[in-house]
Amino acid sequence: MARYGKQQDRKAQRALREERAQMLQQSGWNPDPNERCTEETNTNELSATVRVTIRTKRYERTGMLVEFAVLTHVLQDGEWVERLCIDTCHRGSVHRHDHGSHASYTEIETIDSPKSIQSNLSPAIDEAYAVAEEGMNEWTPAPNAPSR
Repeated sequence: MARYGKQQDRKAQRALREERAQMLQQSGWNPDPNERCTEETNTNELSATVRVTIRTKRYERTGMLVEFAVLTHVLQDGEWVERLCIDTCHRGSVHRHDHGSHASYTEIETIDSPKSIQSNLSPAIDEAYAVAEEGMNEWTPAPNAPSR
């Protein structure tokens, strides 16, 4: 009887450890809510119809990058439409949203430390500009294009 009880205890402890590990993996690293942060937003108008916006959030005290969002927008029918957003907000991961849908996302990397955020900022910017370049080619009429 005692042996059965110990096995049950071990199973319960293992299940608890696995659950904690899964929760940590899902939540990842998040900024300390008690640290004051500064936020900076820069928008680069690449053409009349395409722009890239980079928003960063840093600890005020140390300057450490703790959050970013990089977005590509195109102007369609007089409205700015989001084509890409790569960010670190609210999910414990670096992830991308395509075509303005924030309901779904593709995880790029779980954030296990601020280094994950820093190392993913430059590739996110590169990707945003690549999407913007596609957008300029797709949505900007070629020079000397025949009128319809």
